[in-house]
Amino acid sequence: MKFIKLKIQRKASLVPPLIITRGSLGWLMASLALAVSWHIPHTPAWVLLAVPLLLTWRYRLFVLKRPLPSRAVRVALTLAAFGGVVISYSSYLGRDPGITAVIVMGSLKLFELKTQRDFMFIIFLCYFLVFGIFLYDQTIQGLTFMVAAVIVITAAVLRLNHGERQPVKIKFLVKSGFRFFLYSLPFMLVLFALFPRTSVPLWHLGEDSGKQGRMGFNDSVFPGQFAELATSDKTAFRVDFPDGNMPEIKDLYFRGLVLWYTNGKGWFQGNMRNIGGRNIAAPDDVLIKHVVTLEPHMDRWMFALEIPVIIPRRVVVLPGRIFQSHWPIGRVIQYTVDSALQPQNHETLDESFRRLSLRLPREWTSPMIDLVREWREAAASDAGVVRAALDYFRNSGFEYSLSPGTMDPNQPLEDFLFNQKKGFCEHYAAAFTLLMRAAGIPARMVAGYHGGTYNSAGGFLVVRQSDAHAWSEVWLDDKWRRVDPTSVVAPERIQFGAEMSRTIADMGALQGDERAAAAERAMRKNFLERVYRFFKDHWDNINIKWEVWIMTYDRFRQRDFLKSIGLSGIGRWSLVIVLIIIIPTLFFLASLLLKRRTLTIDPLRKQYRLFYRKTAKKGITPAAWEGPLDFRVRTVDAFPRNKAEIREISNLYIKLRYGRMPVTKKSLKQLKRLVKGFKVKK
Repeated sequence: MKFIKLKIQRKASLVPPLIITRGSLGWLMASLALAVSWHIPHTPAWVLLAVPLLLTWRYRLFVLKRPLPSRAVRVALTLAAFGGVVISYSSYLGRDPGITAVIVMGSLKLFELKTQRDFMFIIFLCYFLVFGIFLYDQTIQGLTFMVAAVIVITAAVLRLNHGERQPVKIKFLVKSGFRFFLYSLPFMLVLFALFPRTSVPLWHLGEDSGKQGRMGFNDSVFPGQFAELATSDKTAFRVDFPDGNMPEIKDLYFRGLVLWYTNGKGWFQGNMRNIGGRNIAAPDDVLIKHVVTLEPHMDRWMFALEIPVIIPRRVVVLPGRIFQSHWPIGRVIQYTVDSALQPQNHETLDESFRRLSLRLPREWTSPMIDLVREWREAAASDAGVVRAALDYFRNSGFEYSLSPGTMDPNQPLEDFLFNQKKGFCEHYAAAFTLLMRAAGIPARMVAGYHGGTYNSAGGFLVVRQSDAHAWSEVWLDDKWRRVDPTSVVAPERIQFGAEMSRTIADMGALQGDERAAAAERAMRKNFLERVYRFFKDHWDNINIKWEVWIMTYDRFRQRDFLKSIGLSGIGRWSLVIVLIIIIPTLFFLASLLLKRRTLTIDPLRKQYRLFYRKTAKKGITPAAWEGPLDFRVRTVDAFPRNKAEIREISNLYIKLRYGRMPVTKKSLKQLKRLVKGFKVKK
């Protein structure tokens, strides 16, 4: 064993150590700065100040040729950095503390940079930081940045192999780094497609991503909550209609929450149990199949066009024909639902749910009681009471507004109904549902989304946070029927979608033809708006293809892919065996390619090789032991008519390679010109 160790050490000693030059150090620092830059929004302010100071300090020590800090100073800096991470995050475990620690430790490692091993250690830290982007961002933009960063870091490794006196073009390094990246693509594609998959991405950390991914509402709705979302352009989900039967905008109600409880101020889902009944009977000709691609929001709610008839598997079905995931949704998911726009006999109203849908808050005001009593006395049926309530909203000066103002915190609905008369969709839905219960009509509030923006490039519907909506359902004729009081106050919001929200607020008291003309003008797009929509639609189409084919590529999609290429019966261990065969084969092919296209790292050697290739065509080639002086003598003897040219080329090469003549662009250009003009004379 000792003999083997000594032999290995002897062989290693024959390899001259690479000198860390000023150029390679600059590339290393640039690579570290680039790897850190994407993480700036997720790191504490003190890190953003410390990293540039450390990089500047280390570079000045190198330029001024001063010694590195002592071991005690390095240990003190390390302890301070570790303490800063713990104080900033109250822990040293987790995604954010881990990435921050790698950033700081990578910067401090520069003060131990003496050998090639230290250089490569920092390079690997840079690669790790770049791959850590997937813990925060899985978009196309993030991937593009990662590719660019990997190419730059690889170029830094190539720069290490050049001497300080050898001029190296940035173009050459970047081009070489890009070439190595291309060589790695087959490996990435094979591993992505065939490596045994799990049901969630390897880079998913739900507890961290949930801080920034929540939707605008959860299992409760308070007045003013949806109005805050009206200005958000963030995508909630996308909907594809495979049969091409997308309903009109006015019928696009996507239900997600059914709210049964109220305290007079807010509405709540409550603790509902799984009722089963995933599928219900409905005629096939009324079903609308749609595929929902839901963005991560770190809640369990899933949305579907009402009324869901055929619900996907592996979900929890709750009263009100809504369904939710078993766990918080922290990644993009896709599911298929069949829905019927018209109410079906899919729900019964037993005594317990009847009492629940008639429950009123403890504090009930007399003005609201008098209003409901007036409707009940004038109406002959429950449907008549519903019409009376809608007429009240239509004819009593109510306005649709994104900023209704502050209402009485103790009696917000009474203030809205009799004083303010200005509100957003949740104000109208909450007030209407409460009034129906007071009239003895079972009612519940529903929250979700309405409308969306059709993407002509991809043929799908984009539903954004600004499309968040609330409406009511009342029990009439033994069915739950949707009643949207917003439709009588702002019919343009329901007819054209959320894009009309701001315009409706500006319409003020316009009525009749004037209001219709204002709505028509608002729906027209000028040239710049149409161009913007064109590019936005195509970019959104690219994003959804990325999410569907890349981000949601789990074991089920992998199974479908394998089936499409004729490997439907292959299992996990069989995939491992296939990879064991394919990966070495790819390495072998890549090695052959690299041998054929060896990257020339020495421009002097490159020109000298071109010189003796010309002599080789006439039968004169250098021996393995032969240096440029001996080869010059032998070449002059063989080609006496080229004596002057051969001596000029050989002397210039020897001065540049072994002498004190600096290797500059001018001298390289001179050598290149001499070699190019050399022709063997007979």
